[in-house]
Amino acid sequence: MKRKFLLIALILVAIVSCKKDNTTTTPAVTHVVGDKFGGGIVIYILKSGDLGYDPNVQHGLIVAPSDQTGTNLMRWYNGSYTTTGATGSAIGTGKTNTNTIIAKQGAGSYAAMLCHNLTLGGFNDWYLPSLYELRVIYWNVSIVSGIATGGYYWTSTEDDTAYTNAYQMILSQGGGGHTMSDDKAMQCSVRAVRSF
Repeated sequence: MKRKFLLIALILVAIVSCKKDNTTTTPAVTHVVGDKFGGGIVIYILKSGDLGYDPNVQHGLIVAPSDQTGTNLMRWYNGSYTTTGATGSAIGTGKTNTNTIIAKQGAGSYAAMLCHNLTLGGFNDWYLPSLYELRVIYWNVSIVSGIATGGYYWTSTEDDTAYTNAYQMILSQGGGGHTMSDDKAMQCSVRAVRSF
């Protein structure tokens, strides 16, 4: 009797352990540079070493489909020179820079606030890109519409050697991605980004 019970138990264990798993997994949605997604255009996919990179979940940057300044230009600061401490230049630091600039400068009409207040494509988490976030827009400028020819664009990266300056870059093809530190009172174009 014990043998029959043990034999039946072993057969059941064998059957259960061989049972096919019928669960299915849904593959993660992935995007490529140039995809229209999240209110704009995917401009960069994070890779190992980038702030916010996760090997299990794709993250990246989305650029707004047009300049936030239109044909007008915008200053970096709110009219008063102050050291904001927004010196992050790497990919993944633009959002923090933008929040830091706004916390230090408060209300006003300036580049970081313009991006912060933007609602576009159903999203309201836009920000002024850091130096290297703006650089990836330059690397992919051929897929970004409406870039001002020869125009400088503000980054959220403050020059930590001169409190009156922040970094800007020429984005148009032929502009070479020229980057320079210039007075925060200068009038430049603004193009917002957001993360996904």
